[in-house]
This record gives sequence, structure tokens and C-alpha cells, in this order.
Amino acid sequence: MSRTKVQSKAITGSRLDVRIPLAVKELIESAAIAKSQTITEFTISTLTNAAEQILQSERSTKLSNNDRELFLDLLEVKTRPNDALKQAARRYQREVRS
Repeated sequence: MSRTKVQSKAITGSRLDVRIPLAVKELIESAAIAKSQTITEFTISTLTNAAEQILQSERSTKLSNNDRELFLDLLEVKTRPNDALKQAARRYQREVRS
């Protein structure tokens, strides 16, 4: 059985139908051939990677320049530990030693 027939039987579920210009289709076909993939394999892997990158970028915290400067300034501030922090440090030391 050819690779395409095996793959088409293995892939089940939703379809994604899109209309694209002929030049884009030819570009995708060439890229799929270069990666030794079927068009379906290439499309799935490429779209999945792009979607994951976009979502990861959207989920990451983005700081403005002012936020970044404020954060860095706060890291450099020399403050003395308060009572709660001292107590937490003592509790940590007791737990680590046990």
C-alpha cells in the first residue's frame, strides 16, 4: 500500500479546507518534497509549530520598558529582611537540617 493511502487511513478527524493562490500551493508542495513529507504531513507539522509558537508568545509575560526598568531597579534595592522573611528562613533551615 502506498504511503499516501496508509496515511489517509491513519488520519481521521477534522478537515481544514482552505483556498490558496496557485503560487502558494506550489511553494508548499516544494517545501513538503524538500522535507520528504506529504503535503498533509507538512501542513500539519508546519501549522502546529506556528500555532504553538504564537500561543507561547501570547502566554508569556510582556513587560514595557518602564516595567522592565522598575523590576531591575527593585532587584538592586538593598532592603533589610522583615520579621516574616527571617521566620521563613529559620523554618526553612530547620526543615533542611531534618
